[in-house]
Amino acid sequence: MTELKLVGEELKREGQERVAAKNEAWLKNIREFARVVCNIEGSVTTDALRQYASLYHREPTHHNAWSAVFSQKGWKRIGYVQSKRPEAHARPIGVWQWIGDNHE
Repeated sequence: MTELKLVGEELKREGQERVAAKNEAWLKNIREFARVVCNIEGSVTTDALRQYASLYHREPTHHNAWSAVFSQKGWKRIGYVQSKRPEAHARPIGVWQWIGDNHE
């Protein structure tokens, strides 16, 4: 079972890298906004970022790009909340905090 989990994690990472490469400018923008939200609110979720993206017409080229937002160094998941987006069916989403570029 552990071997399958490792394969799955590797495939996920490879997928995130592919979608990130096709959405570099979008990721830069959304990550900057996420850091601003963290500076103000102390944390951020993809729900908040999706609201911003929708409001300002800043959607990624593919919906899987959202999974790459917090994949870089400096982000720490500090908990979970239920998504408020109806299409997410109240599934748990991460609550993230920016801890800086110098952290793993």
